[in-house]
Amino acid sequence: MSRIVWVFAVLGATVPVILQMVARASLFLNPTEIPAGRLLWPYLWPTYFLLGATARPETSILVVAVVFTIALFLNALIYALIGLVAASVWQFISKWK
Repeated sequence: MSRIVWVFAVLGATVPVILQMVARASLFLNPTEIPAGRLLWPYLWPTYFLLGATARPETSILVVAVVFTIALFLNALIYALIGLVAASVWQFISKWK
């Protein structure tokens, strides 16, 4: 059960990084178009709204790094909780076999 929770937690930390990289790459390739992948952010990265704290142009890179790290850890925690629920349901179902 703990392995499933760890897998979900790792996914919760890597999914936002991948989403951010894809968005940056698509903006680099076509700067006039909004990336379509941004539509998935509220579903795959529920803590993305925290990045709004870094929207001001005079925000230092340290603040951006701290806010991004907090958003990553909270997202990993949310994914880990979902993994805990999924593992519990899986154990419950496997008992009935």
